[in-house]
Amino acid sequence: MKEMCAERMIKVAELSNGIPVTIHVVTQNIQDNQVVDYDEVFEGQFFQMGASIYLRYQETAEQEALVTFKITANGEVQLTRKTDEMNLRLYFVAGKQVNAKYVTPYGVVPVTSRTSKLQAEVDDTLRGIIGQINIDYTLNSGQQLLGRYKIRLQFKD
Repeated sequence: MKEMCAERMIKVAELSNGIPVTIHVVTQNIQDNQVVDYDEVFEGQFFQMGASIYLRYQETAEQEALVTFKITANGEVQLTRKTDEMNLRLYFVAGKQVNAKYVTPYGVVPVTSRTSKLQAEVDDTLRGIIGQINIDYTLNSGQQLLGRYKIRLQFKD
């Protein structure tokens, strides 16, 4: 992850909602041998707090969800997806298994993500901020495989 130029950091600090960006999200979910593909474009915000970069957007699919990706200085990624009734926070660390909790109206479900691919890049160029996040992971609850997932996210201001 490259450092942002000082002028851009001042601009981020001045905007409480961050820098407006266009976010293109492509996902693939494989559950019980059924493949679900998703491809959407959102208007969102990019901002930096300390050494971490954040991307935030509002999904408007079946139920509205606030989605936030946090990219840490060491390249780890945290995904938070919140609705009125649910809250999911996953942590992605290359080659690692990480435990998390999925809060639903029916209770808390312990889940585990195992990340097989993780790539997060952010560049502040003369043409603006651009970046991408690529994640391949499996999600389990106990010994049960919930699904295999791929996230391909690109953004630019």
